[in-house]
Amino acid sequence: MHLELQEKHEHQQKKAHEEQMKLKDGVEMAQKLMEDTVKTHEEIQRENKDLRKTTHDQAGFATIKGA
Repeated sequence: MHLELQEKHEHQQKKAHEEQMKLKDGVEMAQKLMEDTVKTHEEIQRENKDLRKTTHDQAGFATIKGA
């Protein structure tokens, strides 16, 4: 009887450890996705800034040329 309980306990510990590893992998994947999202957001902001500058430069050039 004691041996059965010990085996059951070990099996439960093993299952709990496996679940913990799955959660850890999930957390790491979520962190990676968040980092990628932040990088993408920063890249988009940089591109928008570049586009605004280009548009501003083109508008200024058109004004000078049209004057």
